[in-house]
Amino acid sequence: MEPIRDGDVDISGAARLLADPARARMLTVLADGRAQPAGELARAAGVTAATASEHLGKMVEQGWLAVERVGRHRYYRIDLPEVVQAIEAMALISPVRPVKSLRGARANRDLKIARSCYDHLAGAVGVAVFDALCDAAMLNIIDGQWSAADRSHPLLDELDIVASDLRQFGRRPPVRVCLDWSERRYHLAGGLGALLLRRMREKRWCAPGNTPRALTFTPAGRESLHRTIGLDTAALRVA
Repeated sequence: MEPIRDGDVDISGAARLLADPARARMLTVLADGRAQPAGELARAAGVTAATASEHLGKMVEQGWLAVERVGRHRYYRIDLPEVVQAIEAMALISPVRPVKSLRGARANRDLKIARSCYDHLAGAVGVAVFDALCDAAMLNIIDGQWSAADRSHPLLDELDIVASDLRQFGRRPPVRVCLDWSERRYHLAGGLGALLLRRMREKRWCAPGNTPRALTFTPAGRESLHRTIGLDTAALRVA
């Protein structure tokens, strides 16, 4: 018998990397999937450029981030989607910071209504979309498949999504779920989740909000969500 060379996973190493407040803040800013320059990440984390560079280097070395040089600037993005899932999972068991200002209260509200989770939709709207597709028996969560790819759904029709569109995601599962930290329920990830948010942006249903990761919805997006999944959009903030 061949000797067993691999041991158990060491979660303490990843936990230590995530535990630093500055690194945690940088990852939160990057959790919408977009690349950000090192200087912007340093400002968001409240650290010097040299300290930010050290933190970013550790996360690149760990394989969490990818870096691209554009002229004199370095742009960083999350290169491992599971990092965002880990952030969402940690949020489920983390204490809530007290809100000390009206601005903070608004930011908290906006994130709970709708936000990007790497490249898919989270928050109350993301959960509502997932629930609507489940109610229509469109998803096979266990097998990670779009189980009713041969049938239409008003939301998918509005966004011009068909089964063949998912080929662009290669071997990525069409359907995955994330446990939403603010709703304590699932929202849709995987290829279909990414495509849904991409088409919503392309059709200008939603746009980036003032808070990092938050999404605001246009009148067209509000009306379409109400028509296709019956979402009560009265609480959605108009972009």
